[in-house]
Amino acid sequence: MTSLRWWVASPEQVDEAVAQVVADLTAYGEPFLVGNQTLPKVIQTLLGRPKSQVEYGTLAVCLGGVVRLTRGPRHAGEVRCGPPGIRESMTETSIHNSTERFGN
Repeated sequence: MTSLRWWVASPEQVDEAVAQVVADLTAYGEPFLVGNQTLPKVIQTLLGRPKSQVEYGTLAVCLGGVVRLTRGPRHAGEVRCGPPGIRESMTETSIHNSTERFGN
């Protein structure tokens, strides 16, 4: 397998990649979700620790979801909480892309 954990370059590598995805979800995803079972808790946890690019993306989607749930889809771009780099760019981009792909 290459240095990219889930990379699949040929059909022969599919089983190995799937096994790695399942192992990662078991090792990292399940423990995170056990301690963060609500959207507010996920946001609180992500705001309170150093973030990777993946976590910033997840946080942007969560913040956008809160606004969408509380104010409706027309206001989803009006996120005014979270670190400045997220609220102006990542959240709006994520919401825009999600709306373009899946609709309101």
